[in-house]
Amino acid sequence: ELVLVRNHEIGGASPAGFLNAPGVYDSGTTGGTSTNKFGGGTTNLLFRDGNWVSMTPSLGGTQTNCAGGITPWGTWLTCEEVGSDAVGSAGKKHGYVFEVHSNPALTTGQPIIGMGRFAHEAAAVDPATGIVYETEDSSGKSGFYRYVPDVKTGAPGSLAMGGVLQMAKVKGVNNVNLATMPVDAKVELEWVSIANPDANRGNATGLNNVVITGAAGPFVQGWVQGAARMNRGEGIWYAQGKMYVMDTAGGAVQRGTIWELDLATQVLKCIYSSPSALVGNMGDNLTVSPRNAILICEDASTAATDSFGFGQRLMGLTGLGDAYIFAKNNISLSSVQLQDAGKLASLAGDHRANEFAGACFDPTGRYLFVNIQTPGVTFAITGPWAKGPL
Repeated sequence: ELVLVRNHEIGGASPAGFLNAPGVYDSGTTGGTSTNKFGGGTTNLLFRDGNWVSMTPSLGGTQTNCAGGITPWGTWLTCEEVGSDAVGSAGKKHGYVFEVHSNPALTTGQPIIGMGRFAHEAAAVDPATGIVYETEDSSGKSGFYRYVPDVKTGAPGSLAMGGVLQMAKVKGVNNVNLATMPVDAKVELEWVSIANPDANRGNATGLNNVVITGAAGPFVQGWVQGAARMNRGEGIWYAQGKMYVMDTAGGAVQRGTIWELDLATQVLKCIYSSPSALVGNMGDNLTVSPRNAILICEDASTAATDSFGFGQRLMGLTGLGDAYIFAKNNISLSSVQLQDAGKLASLAGDHRANEFAGACFDPTGRYLFVNIQTPGVTFAITGPWAKGPL
């Protein structure tokens, strides 16, 4: 059996209704209404012998569950991408990381506050140390973080037992803007601790005298200590002692860069920078295949038009740093087609501009799972992978 945890990136009320999961964080309402409950959360898809079996809500009452990351102990960290200090009618704050179990009944619905409150994008665990690396998606004020847990052996629930949140700083240089650095640039990281991971948003003056306004509380605390920033941190994935990190608007033309962090040396290297929207158009989520190849989900405000036509893309990256098109979004559905499939007819339309998200391979390497965010479709793709660069 295989369980795939699927995020639902919904900021307010969902047209499909509230996810009434065993673990519910916020049962209040949003948007100043008495009826609109938070529509974000997660659902667990069960596959058996290559066939889809069931779908079960596993977390409810959360907001804008963007990406996340798997843990070595078999759970999923789902991340709220919330860029404000607003609270719902029940008085609960949002912008946290939650742990989701393959058995929904074990999901508590309680946030891991120590991992920070900000516009989380994704997370990845270093299996050698138990440290969790986290990205932030906040334009021009995105930190790169890590959470050093008190319990480093790792087990379901261990991250909630406490830890220290830290923000990356370039060793010997204050307040570096990583988004402006070219391919092959290398820097060594050190880490500054964040005293209050649950702090409200604010303004901060860096040690380089650059003022950042309206930043998340953890970013403010890191910036005043000389920490570095990305433009918009997105996907992050662990593979073979490295972390691969996407800055969706990094690079000279702001179409995306990929960084490789060597966990043993803490050296961060830019291994890819898109020279144009045609070559790479604001990569978002990313994953690494069992053969150590990178696959990127694009999410540009304007999808690329290339030799295959218009649409968002899945892009591969060769070992030499060359990008290629793996797949394109060509979804356009009528209300009749949706009704025949048991889906909401209101989702009819041309969806080619909607992003791929959540790409990942199953542990055997046979299946590549990936979503189209809207109208909400999950694909299971088989190889043969050995015949291609993935």
